[in-house]
Amino acid sequence: MNRLLDKEGVTRSLRDSFAQAEVFLERFEGRLSAEQAEMLRAFTSVPRLGKTGRLRVLRRYGFWKNTVVRRLGQILYV
Repeated sequence: MNRLLDKEGVTRSLRDSFAQAEVFLERFEGRLSAEQAEMLRAFTSVPRLGKTGRLRVLRRYGFWKNTVVRRLGQILYV
């Protein structure tokens, strides 16, 4: 529960995930299938969207964290 309340930690973790995905896409986009590249581009677009758009992309592609607490943090701070 402390992790859920750590807004700075959650947002830093999300920011790091998006940055890592961006670098991966830049480096390996040519080796990905069209579907994989589209999914990765959608994921890397999340920080540039408004709250509703971010949640829509997470739902559409199933980019959810794997525990209830982590998913709540993701919903609150993405």
